[in-house]
Amino acid sequence: MVGNIESTSLSMFSSDDIRNESAPNETGKGQNQYCDSSSECIESLQCIETSCVCAEKDYWDGHTCVARKIQNETCRLIHECGDTLQCKNKTCICCKNDYWNGTFCITKKQIYSQCNSHIECEIGMYCCHGFCQLSSCFKYTEMSSSDSAFIITFTEPGNVKAQYLLLNTRNKGSLSQFTFSNNLNKSITISRDIYSINVPKSVIMPNGISQNGAEIYSRIPLVMYGLQMGSNGGYTEGYIAIPLKYLSTRYIFPSFKINKDSSITISSINDNTKIQINLKMEKEPLKYTGVSYRNNDTITVLINKHYSFKLSHTSDLSGTIVSTSKPVSMLSSSACTSIVAGKGCNELLETVLPINQLDQTYIIPAIETRPNSSVRIFCTRTTTLRVINKKQVTDRVIHGQEHFEFIHEKVSHVHANNDVLVMLYAHEIDAGGTVFMMTIQGRNQYLSYYDFVVPDNFTSYISVTVISDALDGISLDGELITIRSAYTIHDGAEYYSTFSLPVTAGNHNMKHARGVRFGLWVYGQNTNYDSYGYPAGIAFKTR
Repeated sequence: MVGNIESTSLSMFSSDDIRNESAPNETGKGQNQYCDSSSECIESLQCIETSCVCAEKDYWDGHTCVARKIQNETCRLIHECGDTLQCKNKTCICCKNDYWNGTFCITKKQIYSQCNSHIECEIGMYCCHGFCQLSSCFKYTEMSSSDSAFIITFTEPGNVKAQYLLLNTRNKGSLSQFTFSNNLNKSITISRDIYSINVPKSVIMPNGISQNGAEIYSRIPLVMYGLQMGSNGGYTEGYIAIPLKYLSTRYIFPSFKINKDSSITISSINDNTKIQINLKMEKEPLKYTGVSYRNNDTITVLINKHYSFKLSHTSDLSGTIVSTSKPVSMLSSSACTSIVAGKGCNELLETVLPINQLDQTYIIPAIETRPNSSVRIFCTRTTTLRVINKKQVTDRVIHGQEHFEFIHEKVSHVHANNDVLVMLYAHEIDAGGTVFMMTIQGRNQYLSYYDFVVPDNFTSYISVTVISDALDGISLDGELITIRSAYTIHDGAEYYSTFSLPVTAGNHNMKHARGVRFGLWVYGQNTNYDSYGYPAGIAFKTR
C-alpha cells in the first residue's frame, strides 16, 4: 500500500455482492441457483445446502469459481481474499497484528516466543537467535552519531571553490585538524553557534597515491559532515563523516551512470595498509600505471598512515569490492553525472558504509521537490530481494557484485535476505536542483535522537521515516511537529510512514518523545544548480 495515511480504505462486501445470482445455462444451474445435487450445477460449482456455490476455498468472479487470493495479491472485495486476509487498498493483506505464514494469517508472537524472522514478532521486536526480543541481534549506538575522531577527504579539485566541515556539538570546546600534506596540526574553537569551518584545498585528492586529507580530533563529542561548494554551481555535494572507530576493511563500491569519471578514494589511518580492489566495471578496460585491467581483475596497492589512494575510470565502477588489511575510509565520487536528459550535471560525492555496517530492511523516504529518484541496491553476495514500490511488489535474485535499480516515488520498501547497501540518486528538477547521491540507512540503523547540521545558502528539507503507530511524538528543536501529510507503506506486517519538512540553516536536534527510532535525512538545492544530501545520523553496529 502506498498513499496518504489519511486515505486508507478497507474493501468490504454486502450480501448482495455475494448472492448475485447467475442465470442457469444449457449445461447446468448457475451461482446461487436452487439444486438437489452437484450434477445440476455448472462446472466448478457445487450443490451445498440446496444452492449451487463455489467451494469454500474459491470465490465467484461472475463467470466461474476462482481460487481465493493470497497475501499481497490485488483485490476489489474482501471475499476475493483467502480466509484470515482482508482487502485493504486493493491488496489482500493480514491485519497489522498478524503475519502471513505462507498459508494464512496468524497472530504475531510475543517477547521470548520462538521465531524464524522479524515479521513473526510483534511490532517493534526482532527475531534474534530464534526468539522474539526487544533489541536486534546486533548492538547499535543508542542516541546520536556524535564522536570525537574522523577522517576527511574531498575528491574533485577542478570545479570546487571551497570545502567545509559542518559540525554539531552541544558544548563549547576545541578540535584539532591535522592536515596530511604538511603535517600541520591546527587547533580550532567550536561551539553550538559555530557550525561551518573552512578546510584547506590540500584535502582534495588527485589520482594515484598522495598525502592528502585531514584527521579531526575533538575534545568534545560532535557530529560531522563534509560539504564542498562548486565554483560556478553544479559541483556541490555533501556526506556524513563516519567516526574512525566504525571504519573497517571491506566495502562494496556504489556509483551511477556517469558523464565523467567514477572515482574510488581510500584513506588510511595506519602504516602498511594493503588495499586490494576487485574490479567490476561497466566498460573495459581500466588503465592504472600503464597496465590495462578488466572485470574481476584485482589491483593491489600499499599505502601508509595519512596517505590516500584514488582510482578513477571513465565508466561506472559499481559493484567493485575493496578489501584492506587494516581499517580505511572510502568515498565514492564522479566528476559529472546527470540522469534526466538535457539537465546540467553535478558531481556525486558520498562516504561509503563498510559491509559490516549494512542492513537488510530499508524504507526509502519521500524527497521533497523531487518526484522521482533512482535507487540502487548493491549486493555483496547472491541475495533475494523484495522491493515494494508504486503499489507493486518485485522479487529478484541478484548475484554478488551486482545491483538492482528502480525508480522511487514517495515511499518504497526494500527487504533482503543478506545485508545490502542502498543509495538514492535524486533526479534533476527545473528549479535549479541537480542530481545528488545520498546513503539510505537501514531500519536497524535509525536513532531516537539526532543532532544535525543544515548548511547555509540552500533551500533545505528533512525527510523522516518511522513506524506509522509512532508518527506522533516527534519534535524539532523542542517543538512538537504537526504532520499535515505523509505516505505509508507496509510489508505485509509492519506499516511505515514518511514525511518531509522545510528546515533552516544551522544546528538542529530532533527526537521522539517515546524513544522510538526513526530515519532522518537532510538535503537541499538552490538556483545556482547546487544540490546536496546526506543522512542526518546513523546508528552504527558496535558488535
